[in-house]
Amino acid sequence: MKINCVWEHNGDDSLLYAEDYIGAYTRGESLEIAKAKMPDEIRSYLIWLGEDASVDIEIIITGEKDSGLVIKDADSDVLFESEKAPLTADEYEKLKALALRSARDFLILYESIPDKSATATAERKTFYGNVPRSADEMYEHTKNVNEYYFAEVDVDADNNGNIYECRRRGFEALEARADFLVNAVIEGSYGEDWSLRKVLRRFIWHDRIHARAMYRMAVKVFGKENVANPFCFNLNDKIGEGRIRSCRLLAYNGDSVAQYNIAKHYEVVEVDIDQSIFWYRKAALQDHDLAIEKCKELGVDLNAPTIDREAIRKELQCRIYPLGYLQRYKYTVICT
Repeated sequence: MKINCVWEHNGDDSLLYAEDYIGAYTRGESLEIAKAKMPDEIRSYLIWLGEDASVDIEIIITGEKDSGLVIKDADSDVLFESEKAPLTADEYEKLKALALRSARDFLILYESIPDKSATATAERKTFYGNVPRSADEMYEHTKNVNEYYFAEVDVDADNNGNIYECRRRGFEALEARADFLVNAVIEGSYGEDWSLRKVLRRFIWHDRIHARAMYRMAVKVFGKENVANPFCFNLNDKIGEGRIRSCRLLAYNGDSVAQYNIAKHYEVVEVDIDQSIFWYRKAALQDHDLAIEKCKELGVDLNAPTIDREAIRKELQCRIYPLGYLQRYKYTVICT
């Protein structure tokens, strides 16, 4: 798979953006370091999209901007050549859906963190002030670009409500304009060029920057098994058996986040769709939003009668396997 990338840099300090997977990015002290990180970023993004991530990836540089900004702190003003083209209605709907999904997933990650005031890093200042350290600070910072980003393309928006709600209202205000698909290039704040395509990319890019930081912090403080991972960060890495055992134990004990994560593990890593569906359904029945969406995608009936597998297992003193698993491995099912 060839991944077309735009390279923004100040000297060697580099930001690399995937053109066709909007918002996917890497940073590095050099272009080579940023390029080396991109395959894992793309695989993580593909898993987030629910697509096959077991692909070979080749990085192609299709654009370059030599910048005077503080690239190492993700200060960016690049506008891709491809972001100047008009949008079709279908393109817009797909990109808007991704931007809204990103906002929703950011909210899911934030809400899963047990103590939203906890921190794991020392204070540090960047071009925009102190780096957000707690989940609360990261969430507010990420949510509050909503008004700014929409204003850059002359849309009146606000930061009220949660990150999903204010972003959705911003798109509704945008769509009230008859000519929004023209995707005009507009000179915004500080002489920076913007377009609607750029706004869509910047939302997802900014979400991913701070979602990754929030997830990393939360895992360090609370452990992976106790934090939602809707962006699928690191799920394509080799997962230690100890971590899987811990996650599975939490799932058996009724933790919906662990149930969702173990379902994702079965879907992506072990590729056991029967086990995956079983755990997605368990999480969905506890109102886990991502699991509910996944069940709809897979055609899983949440209203179907449930079987208390653990009660049956204890009574029969055996492990209860999904029927599909037994059929696939040629077991005989006997009902008495």
